[in-house]
Amino acid sequence: MIRLITALLIAIFMVLPVHTTKMQAMAQTSRPELKETTPITSGAVLKEYQWQTSSGHVNINVIEVDLNNPHVHVEVIPGGGRLTQRLNVSAMARNTGAAAAINGDFFNTRAEGVPIGPMVMGSRLVSSPAVLQGIFALGITRDRTAYIEPFSFQGKVTAPTGVEFQLSGLNKTVYWEEPAGIHSHANKLHLYNDLWGGTTRGHDSWTTPTEMLVKDGRVVEIVTGRYFDYPVPQGTYILRGHGEAARFIADNFQPGDMVDIQYSINPNRDWTMVVGGHALLVDNGVLVPYTRDLAALGGVRARTAAGISRDGKTLYLVGVERNTPISVGLSLTNLSKFFEEIGAWRAINLDGGGSATMVSRPLGEWDTRRVFAPEQPQERLVVNAIGIYSKAPQGQLKGLLIGGADLLLINEEASYTLKGYDEYYNPVDVKTLPAKWQEAGNIGNLEGNRFIAGKPGLTEIIAGVNSTNVRMPVQVIGKQDVSAMVLTYSSNINLSGNQRQLELVLKTKSGESRQVPTNLVQWQFHRLKGHVSPQGILTIEDTMGSSIGFVVARYQGFSAPLALQFQGEADVFSFNTLQGIAFEGFPQGVLGNVFLANDPANPQAQVTRLEYDFTRGQGTNAAYVRFAENGLLIDDIAQGFGVSIHGNNGNEWIRAEVQDGSGTIHRLDLTPGVNWTGWRKLQVNTASLTRPATLKRIYVAVPEEQRGQRSLQGSILLKGLTFTYGAREAEPSQQQILELRIGQKTLMVNGAKTEMDVAPVVVNGRTLVPVRFISQALGSSVLWDGAARNATVIKGRRWIDLWPGEAVMVVDGNGVNLDVAPQLIQGRTMLPLRAVAESLDLSVHWDPQTLKITLK
Repeated sequence: MIRLITALLIAIFMVLPVHTTKMQAMAQTSRPELKETTPITSGAVLKEYQWQTSSGHVNINVIEVDLNNPHVHVEVIPGGGRLTQRLNVSAMARNTGAAAAINGDFFNTRAEGVPIGPMVMGSRLVSSPAVLQGIFALGITRDRTAYIEPFSFQGKVTAPTGVEFQLSGLNKTVYWEEPAGIHSHANKLHLYNDLWGGTTRGHDSWTTPTEMLVKDGRVVEIVTGRYFDYPVPQGTYILRGHGEAARFIADNFQPGDMVDIQYSINPNRDWTMVVGGHALLVDNGVLVPYTRDLAALGGVRARTAAGISRDGKTLYLVGVERNTPISVGLSLTNLSKFFEEIGAWRAINLDGGGSATMVSRPLGEWDTRRVFAPEQPQERLVVNAIGIYSKAPQGQLKGLLIGGADLLLINEEASYTLKGYDEYYNPVDVKTLPAKWQEAGNIGNLEGNRFIAGKPGLTEIIAGVNSTNVRMPVQVIGKQDVSAMVLTYSSNINLSGNQRQLELVLKTKSGESRQVPTNLVQWQFHRLKGHVSPQGILTIEDTMGSSIGFVVARYQGFSAPLALQFQGEADVFSFNTLQGIAFEGFPQGVLGNVFLANDPANPQAQVTRLEYDFTRGQGTNAAYVRFAENGLLIDDIAQGFGVSIHGNNGNEWIRAEVQDGSGTIHRLDLTPGVNWTGWRKLQVNTASLTRPATLKRIYVAVPEEQRGQRSLQGSILLKGLTFTYGAREAEPSQQQILELRIGQKTLMVNGAKTEMDVAPVVVNGRTLVPVRFISQALGSSVLWDGAARNATVIKGRRWIDLWPGEAVMVVDGNGVNLDVAPQLIQGRTMLPLRAVAESLDLSVHWDPQTLKITLK
């Protein structure tokens, strides 16, 4: 249900008004575009629209139902089966066998969980409409015509004496009637049938009930001043009265008396289903102003709504996606405009926002799926839904669908599934049918429905049952199809310190992206020793004394390098002595101390205990471990420091005070709250601070506004202060200036002469230079793989791969097209100078008069 949200006023500065107005006008004049139509079942289809509104891109899904089709049936689903029993839409569809469903009526989340509007299920009136203004409901009659109308309720109860009392509602929870603003159950008589699942009926602190149990038109029992302590039994009614209505029950009935109960709703048509909604969005084919309060409904949100055609024979159930990267949601005004665009004659708003859910059965499948993700992490429990059902008989096989990967890597194995649907678009169990599988492109090995990709190219997986066939295009990716590969690692607390969980993602030139199983690539290590398991776990065996090492994933030679910066720690202060530290409290009056204590994990060792008592302090309180004299100087090349803290779930806020080289004090969080017991190592990064930096104090703090949320008295233990070192880039040497001339073997490096064994040449207007001489002069490393005919240039964290004869290079995992391919000349690999130099962030200057090239 859409909840009350706070409107935020956003001031936008430095915007060009003309440009903004033009962009908004363009967005407002765009129209929803139908992208795809998929059958759900005979008489129902799922349509996907996309719309670029002034708020952003929106995905809108429409279940369109043809009520002229006798094979489709629309029904209301009551939560968990009875009123007051809420359930999510996915479960409602699954439990009732619906082919599709969408959430229905609004409800009061703080009450007993029943719809606000009327509800007719299986031609039975289940809930009366609330007495509210401007509320409409959707109904379908026995002749399969849909209406959107305002509904009202009337009823009466007659005693054996002939005394009558007006019946105010059926299966309603408490609310405030409009426009009078009176309590719905005060001095009122309400009826509850066996679809009411709660043990209270209209429960609140305002109206103490008198209740009468009725079965087969006779009074069974009357209780005064309380509820029957059970749900309404099957086949019975409970009349609930308060005030005047309670006196009517007490004065006119005894157990055994006959009771005459009459009630109906208006319009009094031959309804088979009715579900409540909210205000109108569209009337007579035109949007109308929203007549209900927008305080809880405004803004751009996920939405659900229902509309009908002019003849009432087409039903539109709309679900608007929000809170995803591809859809921002709709305002109510734009929701009305959308119904205008698709031709709805009348439309109402349903319970959108966090309740907005739509599910649909994919073609050929038995179970429904969510059409779009909900606004919050999980589906909300709601009171009812609108379900779409098939009444068609089992038909003949009409079509087949193949499920499985359409983008494969060489040596990758994929299994394909076969689904079928009949002439009514209902699923068919193809497992009992004789399916035959084929592969058209002859670029792999197909055994039954299992395909192993052998070489790059395009193919088709073909499946057939008797005379019905289906073909699925499949691409096997080759090196020439790859635009980029990205290798990353994630932290994993279950791995040891020398292990990393790797993830490799490949992107194709056509814009597709997929994760690559790490067992389908070749692994290369540079300046480190290690191995990668089939599960993608990198184990570093030896860093070989390097500050930076590379692990490289190669697919068909295309490289994805990951530069690893090796880290270590150095012990600085053990906290097993009080020498060099002291206690401080802030403000005056804060009590505490530092003293030595036994390590709980090792009773033979001693650690420092910081005790604090903030119970007498005012405002923000702090208890410090202060380092003596000017503090503890942090090593200039350290990236930070760490300290082990033994906690007892006291939620202490622990910080460190560091003074940088300019004298500025930085207060750095070690942890926002100690939510653990035992030892835990906490880290702080100080790499960005001006040096020299000094650690002054480590302390526990409680801000004034958090005094009720944190421990005001307690202690923590400290041990093992360390400096953390990371790999440092080599200090930049003086800028290298290279000079060379076309056709000459002389290379000048900062004025010093070097002879190359091959002179630069011009090929198709591009200068090629011997890679080894140039790279070494620039302080780069060069690797040559003769078997793969691959040259690699490495400088700092930059990794560049080239192949003689191929007009492409790969820079840090990204493919770059070249005007001219590298070549082998006189046994030397000659690379396109400008492309390689610019990839190394160098500038290239060309003097056409002297044929001189300068790099710097």
